[in-house]
Amino acid sequence: MAGFQNDVVFANNVDFSGQGIPAATISTNGQLLIGSTALNAGGTHINVGNLTSPDGSIAIGYASPNITLQALGGHAVTSFAMQAGTSPITPDGTGQVVFNGATVAAGTHPVRTDGTALHTMALEVQISQAIAATDATKIGLSNFDSARFTVDANGFVSASGTGLGQTITGDTGGALAPTAGNWNIFGAYPAAGTNPVRTTGAGSTLTVNVQISQALAASDATKIGLSNFDSNFFTVDANGFVSFIGNTPTTSTTTLFDDFIYRTPDLNNSGIPYGPFGLAVVATGGTVSKSNVANHPGVITWTVSSNTAGCSIMSSGIENQGPSVGVAALTFEIMARLNTLSSANPRYLMSIGCWDTTSSPDPLGSGNFGIYFHYTDNVNTGQWQMICTDGTGTATASSTTAADTNWHRFKITINAAGTAAHFYIDDVELANSPITTHIPTTPQLLQIAMKSTSGSNSKSFDVDYFYAKFEFTR
Repeated sequence: MAGFQNDVVFANNVDFSGQGIPAATISTNGQLLIGSTALNAGGTHINVGNLTSPDGSIAIGYASPNITLQALGGHAVTSFAMQAGTSPITPDGTGQVVFNGATVAAGTHPVRTDGTALHTMALEVQISQAIAATDATKIGLSNFDSARFTVDANGFVSASGTGLGQTITGDTGGALAPTAGNWNIFGAYPAAGTNPVRTTGAGSTLTVNVQISQALAASDATKIGLSNFDSNFFTVDANGFVSFIGNTPTTSTTTLFDDFIYRTPDLNNSGIPYGPFGLAVVATGGTVSKSNVANHPGVITWTVSSNTAGCSIMSSGIENQGPSVGVAALTFEIMARLNTLSSANPRYLMSIGCWDTTSSPDPLGSGNFGIYFHYTDNVNTGQWQMICTDGTGTATASSTTAADTNWHRFKITINAAGTAAHFYIDDVELANSPITTHIPTTPQLLQIAMKSTSGSNSKSFDVDYFYAKFEFTR
């Protein structure tokens, strides 16, 4: 039954389908009359429908007489409470909230939410900072100086090879900054003083100084230092333990030196020896004179005459009973200069060293033994040669040092075993020295000789001193 009473419509059901014969259209729980812009099949704007949740996020039910709505998983979020700024944050008219990420200056909030506008919020992470002590409120995002750190794919931070040092400080010199991440640390041994061990600094270099030892009258810890020990009297084992072995030296040294600061040598070839070497002059077709030259007192000059057979020899008077190669370590040195270089006119042979006879100015003569420098202009392009001859053969080594007319120190050293002869000019060992074969073992005479071979012009050489040292092992 249906009708109106007191302006109220009453009926058991409704039908807005527009069909010819009305029928009940509301028959299940939760059905609703829903308006529609478009006309339905019956030409009306009212349809029968239900509430639905297209994405399934809302559960729709019926509890008589009500329709129930329940957000799945909990309650529907309608706002966000912030730690700072605008709070709460609500969706805008489209149901959206803008959620940003941001870094902020160092402070005391490592991570926090901030309402930056009515519908906008940010998750803020602060930047790290340098502090004096641990503080969890001041941690933050960091990056690392690639010159001093490495960071792997897992964010693990390590010190790089250049290290983290900033300065290093010694006893003096103040704080030293590294250069390109590096300090130089050197060792040194300064002269004896009152600082056994100390460090000194300059630039990026720290030097550890350990002073050299010194002789004292009494104990003093400030004057200790590095030492080495005379092997004639002491032994030192692998642990640095020093033992005294006696007061008799196991080696002895004999040194002879003649600077010619005395009377003019015998000019008459009388064979009378003079000076600490017992020197004697042998001259054929030549003259000898004595003079003083600046920085070279006591210079003896030999001048060889123009005839091709002329020669001049200065030889040591040490006879064959003297020290020989293989018995003692020997050093021979003569300071001399050539006043005229060998050429086509005059051409001569020059020998400086030691050989076993004074009868020939040419130590390469038959049967001679010798160890000496040798020069002439048309052999080895006028560069000095080194020669050892022992009667069974001759070893010749060519240097790259050219003869000239300056003063030079010609030195030969032979080891005690007689297995190596080293040749030096002005304390610089010549190229292709030493010679190790055909070194004679007979006693040698220290000599200097010039032999004319061609040309009519005279030639001369000067000698400043003779020096010889003999070191014996007893």
